[in-house]
Amino acid sequence: MQKFFTSFIIGIVTIILLNNIQSIFIGLGLGIPLVTLITWILFIEVVVKILLFKAVPSLIINKTNLEEHTHLNIDIYLFNCYCRELNRIGFKKLVDYTSPSIKGMARLFYYPEYNCYAEVGMLAGTSSFCSIVSGFEQDWFFAATNNNSSTSNKAIAYAFLCLPRIMCKIFNEEPKLLFDSFLDWRSEVKNKLAVEIIAIADEEMYFTWESKKRKMQRQQLMHKSIVISLIKILLFSLNPKSEWMGDYSRTKLY
Repeated sequence: MQKFFTSFIIGIVTIILLNNIQSIFIGLGLGIPLVTLITWILFIEVVVKILLFKAVPSLIINKTNLEEHTHLNIDIYLFNCYCRELNRIGFKKLVDYTSPSIKGMARLFYYPEYNCYAEVGMLAGTSSFCSIVSGFEQDWFFAATNNNSSTSNKAIAYAFLCLPRIMCKIFNEEPKLLFDSFLDWRSEVKNKLAVEIIAIADEEMYFTWESKKRKMQRQQLMHKSIVISLIKILLFSLNPKSEWMGDYSRTKLY
């Protein structure tokens, strides 16, 4: 009910403001078609940005356990298979966690000898997936994942949530092969950027990374053009990508 009233108030205020803006533009001698176009662009930029900002809240982490999420009919069998495979590789479990903004959970692992985290996640309506994450100096981060979500979800993430120094690459592989691909790619990235890998510590370090990433995403949303981002979504849908390299793709190799 609170969300309904908030959205209702935002809508009323927006309509009032847009009507006033239209009057101002018409008073400046602009034609009706041009005024209508400008008004709709402003409407999209303001209202959609507010909705997106609400859809990407500050990160809140709550500890949980698998039993609390069985009612979501999630693929628990695959989740357990991925967890067992990570254990066989050498990863150690840290914690199960969730967030109020998601329907599901994740199990976090770490491998101190290789300075990386692994995460097995499961969300309502999707298959379980595995991601392996590492960080470098100068706030460079990257993840290798087999979370090959729908093109529309990837397009939205690409247009609105990608950050310049956070890289992601999708591999259609099980955890063992995913880990091998991750290590090969990390070696390539490390050499090209000439930076050191950050030594991992515990789950608090991982959640600090994630909180920082979410904060940067929210800040970036405030400066993005929604219209341009919608064009990016369209272009992505026409030519889907399996990796997001940010500023890394423009780094020269000396």
